[in-house]
Amino acid sequence: MSTRAHPINGNVSEGRSRALFLDECAEFNITPVQYAAMVAIEERAGMDAAMSFDGTM
Repeated sequence: MSTRAHPINGNVSEGRSRALFLDECAEFNITPVQYAAMVAIEERAGMDAAMSFDGTM
């Protein structure tokens, strides 16, 4: 079996990572992008919403 990425389907390891994520988070029904957004929000707890839009802290 070749370990090269398939030119149409992208990187094999990325596909496996996405499949693992979706399997582990299935009960929460969220996408990787939604998870990343929630992590970013949590890391900036207490930040004023206006600050997050203009990029200042």
